[in-house]
Amino acid sequence: MHSEVRHELVDGQVYAMVGASNIHNLLAGALYFMLRGHLKKPCQVYISDMKVRASDGAYYPDVAVSCTPAPNPFYGGITSQTQDTA
Repeated sequence: MHSEVRHELVDGQVYAMVGASNIHNLLAGALYFMLRGHLKKPCQVYISDMKVRASDGAYYPDVAVSCTPAPNPFYGGITSQTQDTA
């Protein structure tokens, strides 16, 4: 199944994602570049198309950092390591 619109899953609800502006894209790229230069192994920085799985759903953030080695280096997404504080 292929969709022209990207979606995120949050608390069991599907939400369409809007497109980004030019400046938004440039800022995300600059943040990626700065983080990449400061992170040490095993940490990796990923940009927009990496799925992040969290306890409440799945997201496609503009920039994400993971310090947990991926089980499959070619695909697999990132599992959020944050814990709920509520």
